[in-house]
Amino acid sequence: MAYTYMGFNEDLKARIEEVCRSTEEQDETFKYRIMPSRFKKYDYVLCIHSKDKDQAYRRGTWLVKKALAELNLLYWVREK
Repeated sequence: MAYTYMGFNEDLKARIEEVCRSTEEQDETFKYRIMPSRFKKYDYVLCIHSKDKDQAYRRGTWLVKKALAELNLLYWVREK
């Protein structure tokens, strides 16, 4: 199991939720959660569940480079 994380602020929440909800409807393996952030820099953290690290990196890259490219976001991956 691996997780893709992406920090963001309140003004981006609606757009990120819209993209994630749409993706979840099209792909039953796409599961996400938006949580309050522990980092001072961000209001929220998006967490996407993936079966392995490779899928987690692909999902993060897709979000940052394609689906949400105009927002200039960063992501990180953790394996558990």
